[in-house]
Amino acid sequence: ALTGPQDHLKSWLAEYDKRRTYSWKKLNGIPGVSCVNSKGAFYLFPNISKLGLKSTEFCAKLLEQENQSIDRLWLMMGACHVHDRIRPYHVEQQRQRYPEAAAWLNDKERACLIEVLSREQESDPRPAPHEVFSAFANWKIWLLIIVYFGATTCAYGLSLWLPNLIHNFSKAGNFAIGLLSAIPYIATAVAMVLVGVHSDRTGERRWHLALSAFSGAIGLWCAAFATSTVPQTAFLSLALLSAFSMMGPFWATSTALLSGTAAAAGIALINSFGNLGGFFGPYVIGVVRNATGDFRGGLVIAGAMLAVSGGLAIAVSEIKPLRST
Repeated sequence: ALTGPQDHLKSWLAEYDKRRTYSWKKLNGIPGVSCVNSKGAFYLFPNISKLGLKSTEFCAKLLEQENQSIDRLWLMMGACHVHDRIRPYHVEQQRQRYPEAAAWLNDKERACLIEVLSREQESDPRPAPHEVFSAFANWKIWLLIIVYFGATTCAYGLSLWLPNLIHNFSKAGNFAIGLLSAIPYIATAVAMVLVGVHSDRTGERRWHLALSAFSGAIGLWCAAFATSTVPQTAFLSLALLSAFSMMGPFWATSTALLSGTAAAAGIALINSFGNLGGFFGPYVIGVVRNATGDFRGGLVIAGAMLAVSGGLAIAVSEIKPLRST
């Protein structure tokens, strides 16, 4: 990537510069708004102080006066970050590479971690390079990829389209839709902790993973045919919390099935291909919506993907651990 041909990067940079310049000119064309064009970044920071409006008021006026639909106008509001007080994660990671340097661990936790790492190193003292390539032909890893793909399809698909889904039935204003959109995430934050804690305490992964997937599929299908705001918000909350609640049991299952070099190659493949659901979910919901005029078909497809993940998750527990040789 660093030493190969760089011609394609020039076309990418030119396209990004074209978009940034277009946005910069449009922002400066708004009376009372000034914006300095950045020289290297792909984002802009407009100054609206002369308007005498708060950022929320400014965004609301854009939505109302410019007659922009919610799904076509993306606005980001926030305060400035104090960059000199934020330590980059990768620098900290390099400095605290070993358990002995982990200041957040107490002596008992540090000793336990060192013992586990030493035991793993003794069981797999030398890496096996062929594991990286054999992982592509291992059906067990692809089974896990499909399970993860279904979870990310639902999670990312709902995350992107959630305000539009609620706006599709609700006649509330922008602020109320924002509050309603927060409800599924609050429910998700609680559910993820409860499911994860219960799975860890019982040591059970199979049904925590499968039932989360099935309940998410039911939530999506019910939301697809809901006709009012309250039940739709409830079913969307169920779908979102179920998809994210799969993550804890899923990764506990994956790491239990893989070890050594097999874990490195397998987890890399699961992340690489499974996260394609983050593209597929939003894309298919959007395509079906444009073709049919509503979200029903897209939600049904996402629910079907999640149901497939649930079915395959039941088979995951029957897989014997895959170890590097």
